[in-house]
Amino acid sequence: MDPLACMACVTLACAVVVWICARPARVAGLASLTRAAVDTLPAGICLGSQRGVPILVNHRMDELACALVGHSILDARAFWQELSELTGSRSLDGRGANARTLEVTTADGSVWQFAHCKTLGRPSYLQIQAADVTAIARARAETSAANELLREQNARQQLLLQDVEGISRQRELLAARMQAHRNLGECLLMTRKALEEVTAGASTQERNNLLLELVSRWDGVLRGLGCAEPAAEGASSDTAELEDVAALIGCRIVWEGALPTDKVARSLVLATAREALSNAARHAHATVLTVSCEREGGWTVAHIWDDGDDAKAGATPLALTEGAGLADLRRRIQGEGAVLELHLDKGVLLAVRIPEAG
Repeated sequence: MDPLACMACVTLACAVVVWICARPARVAGLASLTRAAVDTLPAGICLGSQRGVPILVNHRMDELACALVGHSILDARAFWQELSELTGSRSLDGRGANARTLEVTTADGSVWQFAHCKTLGRPSYLQIQAADVTAIARARAETSAANELLREQNARQQLLLQDVEGISRQRELLAARMQAHRNLGECLLMTRKALEEVTAGASTQERNNLLLELVSRWDGVLRGLGCAEPAAEGASSDTAELEDVAALIGCRIVWEGALPTDKVARSLVLATAREALSNAARHAHATVLTVSCEREGGWTVAHIWDDGDDAKAGATPLALTEGAGLADLRRRIQGEGAVLELHLDKGVLLAVRIPEAG
């Protein structure tokens, strides 16, 4: 039975009993029938005088009293005091015997909610009711357990995301080292070919051109291998890690303006910088990559460019084919409601416009 409906029935029954107690001479037969009916209720009822002398205790309440305190109710006020001191008792409003509602767990695991009050009218009586709330208590416990499980899953997910970010950073560092070693291998092959051409009798002009190209290529390789510095102990900032990758390929990053503090906007700017760094090192032989951030009317705008071959020569590239990396970056940026722009004016410039979180 619904605990609320049960309480309503108990209240009605108590009202009838109070009325009977006030008129014992007229309704003796009705009193007997009412007591029998009250005994069949699934809820517990105890009605006592102001001094605590029991007037009516139905069968369910007597069973509960014997199970919880070890004896029948001899004093309603003392019974409430004993209930409040039970190990499995929990006050819902107030402390100890001053509480008006108690939740008690029995030895068999069922949960009962006891409430006591004074009846209206004159004379008034002390009324104690008990309703079975086991189903509600179990549902509450299941909900609490589910919430705890959800919190644990969220914590594990956060740890997993941190692991994924760490793995991604290690992958980028590995890719940078592999690129540096490939460049070294290409330079070694180019040097061997140059020696063969010199031995074969190349002209002075050809030898000079070959020597200049060799010096330029070796300069880039040596900077990529020799300028990389290990990250400081304990350093874990995203900008420091990107600078480490740049150092491995002989490039330096210059930061202008403050990077956005919003996590999504910051990750998009750094992802664009990583892609620009990769393209600048592979195709433009750049040594400096500049990342400039500013705010413009509700947008975070980042401009990223390098000092590669086209920028040094002041030339405008005829075209730039978007590879898989740039295409994936564009899709990711558009998925966040941002815009990626590509400008070919005296070099390659990437601009990412990110709406500020409202």
